[in-house]
Amino acid sequence: MTRAFDGIRVLDLTQSVAGAFSGMHLADHGADVVRLTRDRTPDGRPKSNREVALLCARRSTRTAVPDEWLPDARRLAAKADVVLADGAADTLARQGLDAETLIARTSSLIHVHLPTYGATAVAPDLPEDALLLSALSGVADAHFATKEQPVAPAVPFLLYQQGALGAAAAAAGLIGRQRTGHGWAVRVSGLHAVAIMNAALMLDAPGIVRYDGPKTPLQGAPNYRAYRCRDGRSIFLGTLTPQFFFRFLELIDGMDVMVLPGVDGEFLNLRQPGVQPVAIARLQEVFSTQTLAEWRGALDDAEIPNAPVLTRAEWESSDLVADNAGLVTVEHPTLGPVQMPNVMVELTATPGEISDPGPAVAAREVWDDDRRHPVPVPQTPVATAGPLAGVRVLDLGTFLAGPLAASILCDFGAEVIKVEHPGGDAYRIFTAAFAAVHQGKDNVALDLKDQTARAHLHRLVRDADLLFDNVRPGVQEALGTDAATLHAINPQLVRCTITAWGHASSSAPAFDPLIQAMSGLMVAQGGVDDPVLESMPVHDNACATLAAFGALAALYARPGLGAGQEVKMSLTVASLVIQAGELTTFEGRPPSVSGGPDFLGPDERHRLYRCSDGWIAVAWTADPPPAGVASVLVDGERDLGAALAASPCATALRALTAVQVAAVRVLDRRAIYDDPWMAANNFFRTVDDSVIGEVTVVRGYADWDGKADAAPKHTAGIGENDGKWL
Repeated sequence: MTRAFDGIRVLDLTQSVAGAFSGMHLADHGADVVRLTRDRTPDGRPKSNREVALLCARRSTRTAVPDEWLPDARRLAAKADVVLADGAADTLARQGLDAETLIARTSSLIHVHLPTYGATAVAPDLPEDALLLSALSGVADAHFATKEQPVAPAVPFLLYQQGALGAAAAAAGLIGRQRTGHGWAVRVSGLHAVAIMNAALMLDAPGIVRYDGPKTPLQGAPNYRAYRCRDGRSIFLGTLTPQFFFRFLELIDGMDVMVLPGVDGEFLNLRQPGVQPVAIARLQEVFSTQTLAEWRGALDDAEIPNAPVLTRAEWESSDLVADNAGLVTVEHPTLGPVQMPNVMVELTATPGEISDPGPAVAAREVWDDDRRHPVPVPQTPVATAGPLAGVRVLDLGTFLAGPLAASILCDFGAEVIKVEHPGGDAYRIFTAAFAAVHQGKDNVALDLKDQTARAHLHRLVRDADLLFDNVRPGVQEALGTDAATLHAINPQLVRCTITAWGHASSSAPAFDPLIQAMSGLMVAQGGVDDPVLESMPVHDNACATLAAFGALAALYARPGLGAGQEVKMSLTVASLVIQAGELTTFEGRPPSVSGGPDFLGPDERHRLYRCSDGWIAVAWTADPPPAGVASVLVDGERDLGAALAASPCATALRALTAVQVAAVRVLDRRAIYDDPWMAANNFFRTVDDSVIGEVTVVRGYADWDGKADAAPKHTAGIGENDGKWL
């Protein structure tokens, strides 16, 4: 075995960016991915950002153009280990390509359905589009802005994230089949990508937090935002916790900020709408006194998290990206040299690789034999807990990326034990978010600086399959949790390490916005003069998803290797996942989307529009031209924006639908808990938290056929399950 999924056959029936990225992650790790298409025109030079993203995602795969698409799809599905499909459920059923039909024919098949808009679409035939998805789910309205309006995404990271989740689900299904002999059917929709990206944000804890507050300024709260320096360059102050922020205030002799009216000495009051402008103005005055380089030196010396705001080009050429071999140049047969992100998660014993720069043309006789990857004879019934039933995971992570990776596996059926310091994870200050990220996990309290506690951990390690952590370099060795120590105790253990900087030598602390600043994402969303912070911790969450995928790939490879291995993922590499299409470059590449403050979209055919009673999102490329659409709405009106502004949302959507223009209403962030479409897709659940009581949180990250959904779930207190495990 050289790669984790060697010998696995994947039939890709998707036409979507998300589906292509699911196939890419599997192909990079050895799967034979064959994309079946009706398009007899060879892939030419990409003319749009979507086509560039597909160019990246279809590397290491093969393309087949059959004489008869549907019969060949059915024939190849019977010979595949995994089928990826993204059509509407009723369309797949009519074609006989739905999970029920295909698994009835091939009981060991893993069927991954990747619809953009959930199990219950808000409207039929909507094209895959990140703008429409963010509008429908409340994400657009929750984005940071200077006024009450939604914001369009400049980067379609929700689609990239859906693809990564789809790959993780496919890996989990293969593990479930490996253990039982049974196949699995799973749906991973764009709404699941919204859920993972907002796991720590879409919360309703009465009296504590609710996802419906006033707009946050473009760069965030006073302690966690970008500031302009004396030389015009911007720096991001990443003081997420009181410890770091008070250290910063001491550095600048600025403790008076904590006694401003409304702050009253309380750190969390800095986020109050009436407080933020005053505190931000006070700190901006301070930052205006020195250059970016001067501030970086002072903050680094004081070990205060910070980052320069860079362009995407500056990030591509940075030492951090080079240290992690984050970008690779391949020779494309028609485009010449193409730079694209490298394999996006590291497996030390079965490393992935890019086998081809673009989709190779598959022979008509692809998979002309019946050989598939060996499957055990079914011996146990399908577990109602999910495909990872019986898999034990130790979560030693803190804050978000590590614990969220373990949460994905928990949602897929694994038994997860959170190992927490008796003093508590520092992330517990965000009580509702902590409850959401740790729902369904057991909790044991261990101070790993203590030898007795360390011995307890090592006993847990003996029976564990996976272990996650996300600590700074050197901490593992100090605590006896490094790979060498743990593999000596349990050679079968898969150990996943998440770091900030990957293979770079830096030991500086990092939070998601620091990577947003450095990776060019803030500039892409807002522009050089007004960099905009994404409202979601996109790098933390993308890192967690790829770490979960990598850990599952290593777990699947374990029987062939005869041992576990180490899996490595970093926020630095996650920055390349989040902008995979945008970081794919070649001569003549179409320009990537560049946003601005309160960004509404790149052009009049793909943007947000204000109507007389709300906002809508429009996305179309075909005729009729904009003037023709406007005339449908208001007789004689030639300006589309004015025509829509004069119409109620319902009227505008009916008119646009009548002329085959894709459009949806923007969901108000204050209405997400009561929205019928979100409810129809079972987006939320109630969690019983041991500290704060009931909390409404996102329900999960995939829908598995046959998996019982045990709700409400529970979030354990510190050491609540010591008696069970210690």
